[in-house]
Amino acid sequence: MPSAWPSTALPSCGAAGLEARIEAIPGLVSFPREARLTILSPQHRAIPANTFGHSVETPPEGVCGDLVYVGSGHFADYDGKDVAGKITLSELSYSPGRHEKQRIAALMGSTAQIMRFSANTAKSTLGALVRSIRVQGNSRS
Repeated sequence: MPSAWPSTALPSCGAAGLEARIEAIPGLVSFPREARLTILSPQHRAIPANTFGHSVETPPEGVCGDLVYVGSGHFADYDGKDVAGKITLSELSYSPGRHEKQRIAALMGSTAQIMRFSANTAKSTLGALVRSIRVQGNSRS
C-alpha cells in the first residue's frame, strides 16, 4: 500500500514557501527467495540457501561444478587459483561488499558464487577439503 506521506507533505511545503512536486521513478527491486545447495561429493548433502538479490536464475537443472574457496572474495584472494568454469565460495564479510564479491567472481570466470558467514562456517559446512567438493545449486531469484 503506497504511503500517503508525499501527498500530505505537498501542502505543508507550499505553506512554508517551498516549491515541491511528486515524481514517479522506476525502481529496481529484487526479492530473494529460497534456494537449495546440494553437495554431490564426497558426501551427498542438501543445504537450504537463499538467493542473492539481483542475481540471475539458474536453469531448471541447476548449476553444477567444482567448488573453489576464495577467502573474503577480494581480487588478491584469487591469486594462484583457477576458478574458470567453477563455483566459488567466499566469506560473507563486509569487504568487499556482496555485489562486488559476485562481480569479481564473474570477472575471474566463476560460473556461480556462494557466500557463507565466515571461513570457519564455510569450511565446516562444506567440508575440510573444499577443492574436492562438487556442488549443485538451484535458485529462482
